[in-house]
Amino acid sequence: MLIFISLAAYSTGQVVKDFPRSENIKMKEAVISEPPIYLGFMHTTDDYLVIFQRQRNQGVFHFYSLDDLHFVTQGGNIGNGPDDLTNTLFYNYIHPGERNHFTLIDDRSFKRIDMEGGQVKVVKTETIQTPMNMPANNYSKIDDNVYCISNIDITRSYEFILFDKEGENSTWISPYPKWANIKKEELPLITYISAVVPNPALKRFMVFYAKFRRVRMFDSKGNLLKDISVEFPFKFPPYEETDIELARINQKTPPIMLSYSIPYADDKYIYVICYNAKTSDTNKSTELQIWNWNAEPVAVLHLDKGLRQFTISEKKRRLYATDPLNADEKIRGKIFWCDLPKWLYEK
Repeated sequence: MLIFISLAAYSTGQVVKDFPRSENIKMKEAVISEPPIYLGFMHTTDDYLVIFQRQRNQGVFHFYSLDDLHFVTQGGNIGNGPDDLTNTLFYNYIHPGERNHFTLIDDRSFKRIDMEGGQVKVVKTETIQTPMNMPANNYSKIDDNVYCISNIDITRSYEFILFDKEGENSTWISPYPKWANIKKEELPLITYISAVVPNPALKRFMVFYAKFRRVRMFDSKGNLLKDISVEFPFKFPPYEETDIELARINQKTPPIMLSYSIPYADDKYIYVICYNAKTSDTNKSTELQIWNWNAEPVAVLHLDKGLRQFTISEKKRRLYATDPLNADEKIRGKIFWCDLPKWLYEK
């Protein structure tokens, strides 16, 4: 039986106009051998920086040493076998395992990637159960037996679905916001595309919206705890203030409507790049926001490169980044990195 919940946001709304702490960070760089053809989603294991290559049929994952960023190996094949990778678009669910193993979602299956002795092995471990066999988009574990995916059913006016491990007891939560005047032919699920960041220990999850300067926090029952509007001096106006129709009339491409990247989270903080920050006017710097699990702003790190994506090694306490804005071929063979401030790890 499907249960529908209507969540009122009037008592949860907040405005963030500044972060308590700010720091300028100078990025270091390493020229890498075997540079990836396409700089896809990246993450770290105990010893390696791993970059996903969605445009390759072989060597889908490139492994680089965390110490000096030299190329180590590549592995993973695109195919239809149980130990092949079938999804060539992206992977936004990466769960680190022991040592240099990690698990990802491939189509509707968990795949474990083992990297030992320079050899990469892909093993199918479990099939994912979702309501009505929906794609496992933004699949997240929220509680002991509560899971979440983003809704792609255009007949439902809700952002997310909560369910149990068997894909049953579905609960539709969070009616689409009214942050923009979207036309009938425009899909709300595209307008309100977001990244979900779960914390099962706290029984809550955070949501960062790609096209808005908005951050939300829900509990494992789907209750909206915080609805935050971030008011900083940004490069572009808010989504609803951009004159898309005028751009169409003038046959000009409207500005890229992006605010937040795919975040990185640990037990203490959530790190996320804000693309539309004022500091990115000249494409020479990046604003990395840090939030805690109470959806409170902690700090802003101003990175001196115009970066589009990043990951963090908790073992090294180091940030790695690739794909500078408007990068030419000379820069695409580089990985940028910095040691994170020590105060982030103080108890």
